[in-house]
Amino acid sequence: MNIDQSDHGTGDSFLSKSRAEKSFIAFSISVFILLLCFYAIYTRNVSYDAFYEADFLHIPFIAGIIDGGMNVRSFMTAFDEHLFPGYNLILFFNYVLFNISGNFTAIISAFSVVISAIIVVVFVIRNWESDFVGLYFTTFGCNFVLLSPTNNVFWGMALAAQVGTLLVLLVIFAICHAVCDNRGFVFPLFLIPVAFIFFLGGYSAGFMAVGVVGFVLMFRSRPLRSYAIYTLATFLCSVILYILLVYKYGALFSNVPSEDSFSLLILIKFALVMSAASVLGSTLIEQMGRPDVYFYVGALLLMVAALAVTDVSRRILRRDTRKLDVFVLLLITYSIVTILFVSFFRFENGVDGGVGQWYATHIKFLPVALFVWLGLKIGDGTAGSWRTRAAVIAFVALTASVFIGFRGDWIKSYYVRGWKVEIASHALDILATRDDQLPPKGPATLLWDPVQVKRGLELFYRNNLWVFQSRDIKVKGLQEGRFLSATQPAFVACPVGTTSLTFAVTGAPGDGVLKVSSAAALQEIPLGQSVVFAFPTIDAVARLALEPAATPGEGADAADGGPSAAIEIKDLECHLRGPVTPFPQ
Repeated sequence: MNIDQSDHGTGDSFLSKSRAEKSFIAFSISVFILLLCFYAIYTRNVSYDAFYEADFLHIPFIAGIIDGGMNVRSFMTAFDEHLFPGYNLILFFNYVLFNISGNFTAIISAFSVVISAIIVVVFVIRNWESDFVGLYFTTFGCNFVLLSPTNNVFWGMALAAQVGTLLVLLVIFAICHAVCDNRGFVFPLFLIPVAFIFFLGGYSAGFMAVGVVGFVLMFRSRPLRSYAIYTLATFLCSVILYILLVYKYGALFSNVPSEDSFSLLILIKFALVMSAASVLGSTLIEQMGRPDVYFYVGALLLMVAALAVTDVSRRILRRDTRKLDVFVLLLITYSIVTILFVSFFRFENGVDGGVGQWYATHIKFLPVALFVWLGLKIGDGTAGSWRTRAAVIAFVALTASVFIGFRGDWIKSYYVRGWKVEIASHALDILATRDDQLPPKGPATLLWDPVQVKRGLELFYRNNLWVFQSRDIKVKGLQEGRFLSATQPAFVACPVGTTSLTFAVTGAPGDGVLKVSSAAALQEIPLGQSVVFAFPTIDAVARLALEPAATPGEGADAADGGPSAAIEIKDLECHLRGPVTPFPQ
């Protein structure tokens, strides 16, 4: 790390260098801790014990763990062209340690984000070969991007990819060292197939491009040619194996766009929006409803990226190569190829589809690379020169864009937890509903296929997993914990193995019935009586609904004492007794 700006031979110079180092260390630690605190608060805001959406793809794997029938097919979880057995590894520890908890996946996600920030900044500091002032800019910018709330807390396939990018970074570090030190390392070669097959899924195209560029850079050095060939062969074999596995267990060509739908203009707009989302996140476009700002920011990012690639490539061709030059080139390669690949296969989702939050896992490395390059240009330039001024202006513009995304997703975080609570609360509704009466895919079905969700929830219920771990009675929908209204049904979940549920009804209005149903049975109970409802052996979730009497016109409104008035449900007891716990609603 080059930080000297004066004569090395004087005591004052040594003291000055020491002060500069201490000042930088204090600055870096302060910035990191501040942003880490913000990200910790953000993680707390958005985290909730939810199991939803693509999580249900992994139910066969969990079932295999429980009944001992796990096989290759259940482990190689696939979704179209994506293969994510890596998330099954995370689920295995989640099952063993916590009996399936959404909070565990949130912690793993946040941990991977923080680790990526640490290893990137440490790598930059250890290999800095420019003026010290540029390092201030670079470390601040990298931390700002990597610890921004635009790096969402993920689950399922997106979490697997988030962990996979850590392996990508380690391989990139190894290539940088090999190119500049003329020495290859064997261990990173083992990370390549792991990243491809277990974690990155269909987003591996950018990683393959990193392998090709790394091969070209290493092959230029005679001592590295054998290592370069081994590295490229490892990449190619990993890609071939991945394709074969997806061909067998997934649907490799399911999202290939048709010729009739292809539009170069929409593809370009999608790529611009996706590029800009690396700093702006998704909140801004959700609020504005228009992607105009994303077009401008995306164009700016790609323009600066083109300048950066040209500059570092020129240095590499002159063999005046620094590790951070290679680092910038490989990060931009990974991000740009990912953007182009996703844009080609997803432009049919519309321009707004480019802000998919899971894309930020990969494309966040574009602004990181630009911050490193701009810091190098600021450090390399002469104070007051037009190049230095231009680099500072670009840095300020990029930082402003990151701040907009930071602020937007920070504000949005206060609403995410409630959204997750509302989705997870439908678990009882689904268990109490027959298959042919399940609602269409949406929030009411935990954002996934309703039948698949119900089978997963039944598995969780029978094995005391997720929200069904405790041996208590879970109640959802009773106002003030005891009143049932005609405008909203209530749900009661007893511990697994329950054969009957008893409760008393008091304060019953005139004519009307209380319908107590499960997915397999129905009882209609006259109001004002104590009731006993017998459950089937497996499902013990009851739906309580207050409805008018069969005779039209009777008991229709609250003024007449009809079922639109609330009645009191009390003395809830299951055959297996336990404390009553309110279920989220």
